[in-house]
Amino acid sequence: MNLFKIFIISLISFSSYSQVDIRGVVKDAANMPIEFADVFLTDANNQIISGGITDDKGAFNLTTKQGTYKLTVSFIGYAEWNQNVTLDKDMDLGSIILKADKNQLDEVVVTAKKPLIERKVDRLVFNIENSVAASGGNGLDALRVAPGVRVQNDAISMVGKSSMAVMVDDRLIHLSGDDLIIFLKTLQTDNIKSIEVITNPPAKFDAEGNSGIINVKLKHSDSDYWNVSLNSLYRQTTYPSGTFGGNFNYQKENLSLFTNLSYENGSKRETETEKIFYPTQKWDNNFKNRKIAKIFSSHIGLDYRLSDTWSAGIQYLGNFSRPHSNQYNKSIIKDNISLSIDSIINTIAYDNKKTLSNSYNFHSFIKLDTIGKKISTNFDYFDFRNDLKRSFQTQAITEDFSSTPDGYLSVDNKGIHDLKIYSAKIDVDYPTLWANFSFGGKVYFSKTHYDNKYFDSTAGVPILQPNRSNIFDYDENTQALYFMGNKKLSEKWSIQLGLRIENTQTKGNSITLGEIDRNNYLQLFPTIYILNKTNDASVFSLNYGRRISRPRYNELNPFQVYYSPYSYTQGNPTLTPSFTDNIEFQYAFKNVLFSSLSFSHKSRGRGNPPFFDDDTKIQYLIDLNFYNTDTYNLSEVYIFNKLDWLQTELQGNLFYTTTNFTKDVNISEPKGWGAFVSVNNRFVLNTKKTINGEINFWYQSPQFQDVYKIKGSASLDLGLKFSLLKSKLNIGVFADDVLKTDIERANTKSGNTNYSYSYYNDYRNFRLSVNYRFGATHLKVEKHNFGNEEEKNRIDN
Repeated sequence: MNLFKIFIISLISFSSYSQVDIRGVVKDAANMPIEFADVFLTDANNQIISGGITDDKGAFNLTTKQGTYKLTVSFIGYAEWNQNVTLDKDMDLGSIILKADKNQLDEVVVTAKKPLIERKVDRLVFNIENSVAASGGNGLDALRVAPGVRVQNDAISMVGKSSMAVMVDDRLIHLSGDDLIIFLKTLQTDNIKSIEVITNPPAKFDAEGNSGIINVKLKHSDSDYWNVSLNSLYRQTTYPSGTFGGNFNYQKENLSLFTNLSYENGSKRETETEKIFYPTQKWDNNFKNRKIAKIFSSHIGLDYRLSDTWSAGIQYLGNFSRPHSNQYNKSIIKDNISLSIDSIINTIAYDNKKTLSNSYNFHSFIKLDTIGKKISTNFDYFDFRNDLKRSFQTQAITEDFSSTPDGYLSVDNKGIHDLKIYSAKIDVDYPTLWANFSFGGKVYFSKTHYDNKYFDSTAGVPILQPNRSNIFDYDENTQALYFMGNKKLSEKWSIQLGLRIENTQTKGNSITLGEIDRNNYLQLFPTIYILNKTNDASVFSLNYGRRISRPRYNELNPFQVYYSPYSYTQGNPTLTPSFTDNIEFQYAFKNVLFSSLSFSHKSRGRGNPPFFDDDTKIQYLIDLNFYNTDTYNLSEVYIFNKLDWLQTELQGNLFYTTTNFTKDVNISEPKGWGAFVSVNNRFVLNTKKTINGEINFWYQSPQFQDVYKIKGSASLDLGLKFSLLKSKLNIGVFADDVLKTDIERANTKSGNTNYSYSYYNDYRNFRLSVNYRFGATHLKVEKHNFGNEEEKNRIDN
């Protein structure tokens, strides 16, 4: 602690003694923070010397020269607060309580509407509360309309960049693929307040996520309140589906309780075509897949305030799903010279899963004083189990529909994936008059177990094939420490610095192969943010951060997953993490124009390039660290809000990507330009503003992604929302991908084989949503964050 004091004193000696800070926190009589309150200093001539507004915590910090001033705090509906202050050094006023204005009219209600997009020092905030297109949908629908975010084929990424981690209320969701999509579908957009796009997360957050983090912030209400929300959603794609759910929230004095239950039942259709041009043959593969989902989720939490400074609570988050799919594949094989059909291969496949996950969290929150010093702790246990049964039957026939010799094969795959994660973390916020500091640490231990078996049932009796079966155990332990500080250098300049250290030990044990792979690494993750507020209209920022993307658990498992006799995927226990350095320059003008110029360098890039065996005609994917990528990205967002009845958001991205392979994968290195443009129109259709509409369109130009050249795609989305019974009843009607143009098409060349595919995930849909709320008028439910979420993001499908 003495060294820490010496460090702080030495830094203070470099600051200017002519500049002083005055800070405080503005609250109401119920001790709730007041956001957007005006705070300003005036001199003896009643001239404003310095001023600003309070943030979402009610806090303010003004910088000015030494002297005597009058400090004024005002907010509509409250009596003005004044105090004379003599500033010869930094001053902290603690809490400032505003009293209700007795002269205000009883029936006057003042509503402050936040701008659609806000630029903060380390993130872009998209306030989605008034988005029509997302209303009545789920978390996945919300991400689809967030600026700069792309959701395609169950993958979430930044426009022109790689994938991102996902958080909910600052809680990283450690799921991937179908499991992550299922989780996001359990969130109702009517309960989502905003979406934060954090391209360079501060050191406090886990370093996982190459392109940063998407943070979904849920709504929170006032104190002394209970309410119930009932919602239902009907969605029609090729097949129908329905979602039903409800929330109950209660907060009274020291007790907070919340529950969230949701059930989804329905299906959708996936279609895919492949064309494989071997030197002597052409394969036309057609896939039709009906995916059926039955998902039940629950989220229950209890918080209790033990004293004015100490609160504690527990949370449970559970998910039980029974997804299954029926797939029909048809392969037509032609001779390249005669163009005649050599054979036809028909495959019928069935997938049945049973997935159960349980998250248990205990947390404690201690306030050390009234100016923001606090300690929070989290203890978490996560248990995940996935039982999978996959079977397929293949029959090869000739052109005249007669069976080929040995052309029938029947296979059963059975697998178990068990994962357990134990974690603990502590976070300390320590603001001082000189700067705001945060520091803390986290430890976690994970154990995962795979038991995959391959049975040949061609003869009618399943026969275990040991050479194609696998038992794999994987242990991972990580210890992390971080320190960060934020300093307002002047009225115009502020800076935030951070450093995170993560030490990881892994052990992969392929019991079947008798191989053990170990990997120990210590990594540093620095972050820096520099912000310049030239005036109330213009804000410039420059930031840098280093990120990591650890392999998902199934990517490490060397088991070969067969989808047909001619197609399989395989993990790799020797995979190592990939790392990304991100640097970004940003400019914001009046919260209507946002410009960004960024560069990112990814090293040890991880993927599964396609390989083709010209002799056996087997197509396979193997996870490898095999490339480095540089990406340059120019982004512009403009908000037109000059008309009361119309708001338009225009976005354009131009990016250039170049990739260098570090291993010989026999594929040409991709490089080239890409672009993304979108226009979102939100409009009011009546004077009472109870009928709102939305017309959205986006276009993605051809671009390069990993080893593929992706062709262009687009989507047109429409929506209407009706608010009835004083907004207690909301009805929405929506249509997504009306023109059926959101189709992924790509091609590449591996060795002597040209390969192309087209994939459509039933994005065109019609949905009808109904949401009804009832209860009192004040509620605050303290929803706490889980502490073990980084590890869960890497769970496989």
